[in-house]
Amino acid sequence: MELFQNAKYIWCAGMEDTPNCYVNCYETLTAVPGKTYKLYITAHTDYSLWADGKLVTFGQFADYPDQVKIYDEVDITDALQAGENKLTITGYGQRLDSSTQRGEVSGILYVITEDGVDVCHSSLSTCIALHPCFISGEMERVSGQLGYTFHYDASGEVPACGEAIETAVLPALAPRPIEKLVLKDACPMRLVSHGCFTEGTPNNTLGQRMQYVSLAFGERTKPNWESGLALTRQEGFDGTYAVVDIGREEAGLLSLDVELDEDTELLIGWGEHLDDMRVRAYVGTRNFISVLKAKKGKNHFFHPYRRLGLRYMQLHIYAKKAS
Repeated sequence: MELFQNAKYIWCAGMEDTPNCYVNCYETLTAVPGKTYKLYITAHTDYSLWADGKLVTFGQFADYPDQVKIYDEVDITDALQAGENKLTITGYGQRLDSSTQRGEVSGILYVITEDGVDVCHSSLSTCIALHPCFISGEMERVSGQLGYTFHYDASGEVPACGEAIETAVLPALAPRPIEKLVLKDACPMRLVSHGCFTEGTPNNTLGQRMQYVSLAFGERTKPNWESGLALTRQEGFDGTYAVVDIGREEAGLLSLDVELDEDTELLIGWGEHLDDMRVRAYVGTRNFISVLKAKKGKNHFFHPYRRLGLRYMQLHIYAKKAS
């Protein structure tokens, strides 16, 4: 396709066969007032675009890249400020066959235009590197149908640029045949229970770490969600927990705001019932749970690469205080 004639389908050298891999492409774009800027992009398995740290767009159409690769056309004009903009284009490659994705070679292809003229595109000279926060490689799987869970470390530092390589020559490209999903407001929720927990055997799998802890229920309080729920770890416990209910089964993206008194680990579990007096985070070899290593102070986390199906969510926080 003429639009992509100068762009290449790239990935970080040495990581093309790595499963569950996140890479960042870094670009600098100088926006001129009155001009229109558009992003044309496709990736396997998924992508997102961030401008000066703010999410602009995300969400690859699930396609068959060995037949026809689907690309998105997104007007990003309103997301740019006049003058210099630091752009981060994140690619996620699952590299594993599942019920939702094929384990095709990872890659990302993009072009940014100014009034229809190519001003930025993926190439062998693109500054590309492993994502500094998402952990890449083999890890626990949510299930065989859904693929990997995720581990995120907010303390990660941006690495030096690596080498970009071309991972495939796409056979054909076509525009997205349906509208993109719309990101709406967060679902309202209510507190079900909270308190402190004590872990069991430290060698348990990730899902078992949440499934088999001992819970000590805290005082029943009605939290003020505008000011936040305050949790304090009591002596003799490993951490605090909270279980929340969004009132109905939903499929959506995880967004989390938490303030901590120290760097710490959070476990995020999800499920559709509380028959175990907690979410069922571990079922056989399945792990309905992810890991977030957060920093002292305020943390905002948003995961645009996997939708979760749930009604209930459970947080385990290892800090002394959290809100």
